[in-house]
Amino acid sequence: MMTYLDEVPDLGALVPGGTYVVTIEDIEKGVSSGSGNKPQKLMYSMTVRITEPEAYIDNPLYDNFVIGSDEDPYAQSEETWKASMGARRFKQLVKASQVPLDGVDSGMAPEDQTDQIIELVREQPVVVSVDVETDDGTRDPRFKGRKRNRTTGYYPLGTRTPGVVEETSASATARPMPRPTTPKPTATRPAPKAVGTTVVPVVPSQLPPTPPARPRPGRPPVPSMGPARITTAAPLAAQSAPPAPPAPKKGAAINCDECVNAGLPKDVAYPDGALVNRAEFATHIDTHGEE
Repeated sequence: MMTYLDEVPDLGALVPGGTYVVTIEDIEKGVSSGSGNKPQKLMYSMTVRITEPEAYIDNPLYDNFVIGSDEDPYAQSEETWKASMGARRFKQLVKASQVPLDGVDSGMAPEDQTDQIIELVREQPVVVSVDVETDDGTRDPRFKGRKRNRTTGYYPLGTRTPGVVEETSASATARPMPRPTTPKPTATRPAPKAVGTTVVPVVPSQLPPTPPARPRPGRPPVPSMGPARITTAAPLAAQSAPPAPPAPKKGAAINCDECVNAGLPKDVAYPDGALVNRAEFATHIDTHGEE
């Protein structure tokens, strides 16, 4: 039984790569975690909320602007701010917000000026470009393989059209996936279809009855094996289990992620496994959507 919670995205769910209109919710000053011999550094952590497209409204996105360096972790020198890539990205955000900075005291230290600027850009709308990246474990092996959203740019409102670029690759994490079901057993399992062929279902009731073969003297009757005739199948209980369908040749098939998530083994032909012919993959994905 499904409830409304089945349609509610999980916390930390990814959104697909694309362009989104967001509102700057908050920017907090803090320090980076540091690792190994690397010191903690002055950093600003930002949270924004998506307002367009409507399908992803209220999803949060996060970004960090690291200002400090190894030599000047707390960015006490103005030269550290000028050389910081985090400061350049923060400048792009501020320009995208299009707020006037006339009220900022230019005689103050960069950190104090930033505190004033944050108050001006909070609750302002901007356009962001977002990718989905996979952690390679370079910084922390514990996070190797983890997927996360990464903001690649900030732009003024109205300069870019919001929309999703790769719906198929990431929507499964931003929206609940259809519940995979265990394939129902059938009396016979057809082998994978060849590329470019179409199988037309045949209704047994529409076929002409098969006349019995004439028995030969001294021999038991043998059913006819004509090309257009169907022999009577033995009772289901007496049949042995059908053999597993052969695995498609390498390169002609791909593993379905939804089937893998459902517990089916990789590199084994569907329905016993997650391996699906490329020619049938689009139709196979549609069946997941109907479940």
